[in-house]
Amino acid sequence: MNVKSETKRSTSVAARWCVAMICLMLAGAMPSGCSTAGDPPTAADMTNDNLGDPISAGNANDGAPDGNEANVNENNSDDNANGGDVNSNQNTGAGENANAAEPPPDPTWKIVHRGLPSALLSVRIVSNGDLYAVGTDSLDGDGPYVLRYDGSEWTRLTTGVEGDLWWVHEAAPGDIWMCGAARLLLRYRPSTGAFEQFDIGENDLETLYGIWGVSAGDIWTVGGSVTRGVLFHFNGDAWSQIDVTTIGDGSILPTLFKVWGPAADDFFIVGGGGRTLHYDGAEFTLELTDTQRSLFTVHGDLGGDRVIAVGAAQPGEIWERAEDGTWTEVSPPGSAGINGINIGPSGHAFAVGVEASTFRFESQGWVEQDNGLTDVSDLAFHAVWVDAEGNAWAVGGDLVNKPLSQGLMAYYGTGDPSGPIATTD
Repeated sequence: MNVKSETKRSTSVAARWCVAMICLMLAGAMPSGCSTAGDPPTAADMTNDNLGDPISAGNANDGAPDGNEANVNENNSDDNANGGDVNSNQNTGAGENANAAEPPPDPTWKIVHRGLPSALLSVRIVSNGDLYAVGTDSLDGDGPYVLRYDGSEWTRLTTGVEGDLWWVHEAAPGDIWMCGAARLLLRYRPSTGAFEQFDIGENDLETLYGIWGVSAGDIWTVGGSVTRGVLFHFNGDAWSQIDVTTIGDGSILPTLFKVWGPAADDFFIVGGGGRTLHYDGAEFTLELTDTQRSLFTVHGDLGGDRVIAVGAAQPGEIWERAEDGTWTEVSPPGSAGINGINIGPSGHAFAVGVEASTFRFESQGWVEQDNGLTDVSDLAFHAVWVDAEGNAWAVGGDLVNKPLSQGLMAYYGTGDPSGPIATTD
């Protein structure tokens, strides 16, 4: 959401001084301290009531708030600095104070939806600007909770299936994939409004927690059970299972939670026991972090120069990958638990976790925000998405008690996208 500001520019002091001089000359009088040769006004002359009040440095508009949030300026098209032309803010009326344009409000976290029948587990903005969020089965006969926001209206989409959905991803424009419990795989095409389910062999013990791809013919999904991790690939025609025992030392991999990468031949998978896998287009390589705890989400910037994985609880952990494949912990102190991470197109990075906590990458590193969401601190965020302007969307709910419910969505920005939810047939 762009914040647009306009600065009202008034008539210059010099122009009004000239008008005043002409009037005084016609009247046969001149103000004290001014010559008849038409000298420009001095600083003292500018305080004369006939010329209007001066503009102090405090009245000059720098087009930005106090600086509590680093990304506000990118939402502000007015960049008028203190050292600029003070005349640009001068009022036209005599004796009036300067009227600096109000700076845009600081972005804040605000609740968009709460108390939904399903916990929301994933959120993203797709290529046409619409937002999608998916969650658990609401047990109301309408299946998993799928929300769409087109910038003005919220709609719950009816999938025609049952089961929890854990992740949503757009592999190509207009080609949206969702995955979840019991190997549930759905493909949604907004152009037709239809959901298509793919059968890859039902297994009630295995959940697909993450899905990702860079084209409609190259998609990966990961998941597993309490005893093993699973990996599937879609080539545009059919899904096939990849034997993960061939990766690393041949031992059974624990549950795999998320997959992400900047390119088809450069992506990462994270999972239980601090396991991370890297694919270079030809083979998978097992990379070990120094943690033995589960890593739930991996994400990075557009070029893949920054790759970050998060997970664990009491405390939560954030790990950043170096070019040589080593991982370094960069966790903020005292975090209760971290579930999701996302880096937006402009480089703004957010992480979210238990107790409705939110974290943001600042110049000094990762910092937990004082987000003001104390009335929902008994709930947890599971995922976050950052848009091109640095605004963020976080989703979650009650992620402890089954069935997962009390769906929660919050927004970080200057607008208020909350509104009623309509339902499709």
